[in-house]
Amino acid sequence: MEKIKKPPSYSSGPVKLYLDEIADIANFLQEIDNSGKIEIEVGGYSFSSVDELLNSKGKEFREISIYFTSNSLFPRLHFWTSEYFSHIDCYEDDLVYLGAFGKIEKLLNSCRRKWQWVVTLYYLVLGLGITLSLFNIIDKLFEEPISTYIAIGNSLIMLIAIFFYFSTIQTRKNKIILEYRTNHNTFWKRNKDKLIVGFFSSIITFFLTIIGALIIQSIRK
Repeated sequence: MEKIKKPPSYSSGPVKLYLDEIADIANFLQEIDNSGKIEIEVGGYSFSSVDELLNSKGKEFREISIYFTSNSLFPRLHFWTSEYFSHIDCYEDDLVYLGAFGKIEKLLNSCRRKWQWVVTLYYLVLGLGITLSLFNIIDKLFEEPISTYIAIGNSLIMLIAIFFYFSTIQTRKNKIILEYRTNHNTFWKRNKDKLIVGFFSSIITFFLTIIGALIIQSIRK
């Protein structure tokens, strides 16, 4: 009796990839077998190298597929993205393939988009609001000043969560940019996600600090 080995697979959230990262993925695959074949599909076209992507008719896409074939009629490792997710399918358990798989996984984790937490926040806050409504707590909250502050704070957080959820839909999708990072040279384009996250995090912290201070002040009275 022999235990069946299950080839590794990877599924995660959206990523933001430039040609730099796509070139790294291609290099990881070539390390498996330098004579292996790489095929890249994006925007309805097929390319045999990263350099050919510079001739693509579009520069930004949501979906890309990279196939690696070596000594086989069928791809043995496949990286692909859908609108909201990224995946790696490996059909070999050889150490060389596992090494390339691990490098690609590490690369994708470093390129994940920053707004996935908004989805968790949205459903958590929405669930809390529905629960409060079902148990008819809202009417009783305004009997004491502290309850008023809590109710205002909860409403504010719900509005922020709803705003974040709908305003970050596009930034919670995969983004494949067929340009090298250095050519995508404006500071805003390179750091847009980080700047937006920092800005809105500061706003949330500011309002929660005020609400927390009002609650503490009410308790001390």
